[in-house]
Amino acid sequence: MQEQEIELSIGDSLQIGQHTVTVIDIEGGDISFQIDHEEDEQPVSVDGFGEFASR
Repeated sequence: MQEQEIELSIGDSLQIGQHTVTVIDIEGGDISFQIDHEEDEQPVSVDGFGEFASR
């Protein structure tokens, strides 16, 4: 799989399969996402993602 880099800001959304993922907060290297499922919504926090995204 080829690596791709995408810059995202608060409010930006991605379509991943059948889910929409929206950036809801960026603080330091921590990024919080909201994953919108077809039936419900579930907030998710990803610690240290900034290190991975800055490669």
